[in-house]
Amino acid sequence: MDLKNIFSESINSPLYIKQNQLIHNPDPTLINWRGAVLALMVGDSFFFIKRSLDMPTHKGQIAFIGGYRKESEQHPYDVCRREFEEETKISSSHLEFLGLVPLVFTSSQTPIVPVLSKLNMDLNSFKNMIESNGEWDIGFTVSRKNLASLDRWGTGLFVGQKREYLMYYKSLEKSDFSVIKSYTEVPENLLLWGATARMVWNFYKTIEMRAEKSGH
Repeated sequence: MDLKNIFSESINSPLYIKQNQLIHNPDPTLINWRGAVLALMVGDSFFFIKRSLDMPTHKGQIAFIGGYRKESEQHPYDVCRREFEEETKISSSHLEFLGLVPLVFTSSQTPIVPVLSKLNMDLNSFKNMIESNGEWDIGFTVSRKNLASLDRWGTGLFVGQKREYLMYYKSLEKSDFSVIKSYTEVPENLLLWGATARMVWNFYKTIEMRAEKSGH
């Protein structure tokens, strides 16, 4: 499957998520994206980090590499290049960008763009070279086949201080993920939830919608 034929590089062409609805927004002036994350494929798997318990926000949560947009950054790719180098100590020249996954609003209503990419580096080199900048304490991969399976995917109502929303989540047992680098004891179970889970869900739903549209 050629993912470049599914996910566009333009910030005003994908389907965007807002209030659990799929909408198309053709006007780039209406897309006030605030940050980007790297939906990084390493071989046939996606790479995730578990955020350090020392972080001021989202501590201990499963996430993609990424962060907020700087004023000088004009495209989500720019954010991801910088964040990848900061968080892994590896040159972004090893990244190949494939396109943008539908935008997701975080629990604080911050619009974040997931950037689909693949790592052009062998796994052993990745394991040897990657180094945390302190923002994460475990880096690991989960196979695309595992993530695509409905097994242990669920939804629930998240009740926050300001609003309620539908939350996607997936339970990961130790046999479901492969550790790339760890600075702490690896738990028996991890929980993929919140905005990152929604990004993964949107990735597969976009592929399904394109397959239905093409009749495959």
